[in-house]
Amino acid sequence: MPYLDVRTPEEFAAGHAVGAVNIPFWFKTADGMVPNPDFVTKVQEAFPNTQEALVVGCRSGNRSAKACAQLEQEYSNLIDDAGGWLGWVEAQLPVEIPAKAL
Repeated sequence: MPYLDVRTPEEFAAGHAVGAVNIPFWFKTADGMVPNPDFVTKVQEAFPNTQEALVVGCRSGNRSAKACAQLEQEYSNLIDDAGGWLGWVEAQLPVEIPAKAL
């Protein structure tokens, strides 16, 4: 099942669910977090089948819930990973952690 990780690129690079695709919902800037203006377009490019189940996750569930709300007009089978990366790791599900992040 496809997994959309909506965390920042920095968070994603530190570790993510195996096979996850990273499309940030927000970007970290010097002024704080700002919305990704191309979020929906990038998701549609990466996941063109809007009927297929799509798991959406972030760090702890906040961003993924907001991302799902933004995507629900386009996608009919969204699954919000409400536990996020923290819950994924706690459940000992498969992860990819680059050697430089260890």
